[in-house]
Amino acid sequence: MQVIDTSKSLLENAYYFSGILILITVIVGIWQILLTKKTFKINSQREAALLAVKQIEIYTTYIIPLIDKLKNLKHYEELQYFNIDEFNLSTFKKKLAQKK
Repeated sequence: MQVIDTSKSLLENAYYFSGILILITVIVGIWQILLTKKTFKINSQREAALLAVKQIEIYTTYIIPLIDKLKNLKHYEELQYFNIDEFNLSTFKKKLAQKK
């Protein structure tokens, strides 16, 4: 009887201890999920900033020199089809309708 009581006591203690281990594992898992979410948000903001920098670089490298060349043309006033500063689809359609 002594052996059964001892093994039963050991098994009960192992059962209670495993519950504590499961609780600690769940807490660590939730903490890792929250940390991953925060890291993902930071990485997405970093990628957005890098994309904006690349787009600005393309704009300053290619678009602005082309606009400057256009404005330096001898017949720029005759070529001005629409105001570059106010370009959108509705004004473009209006200008097309006026040309016809």
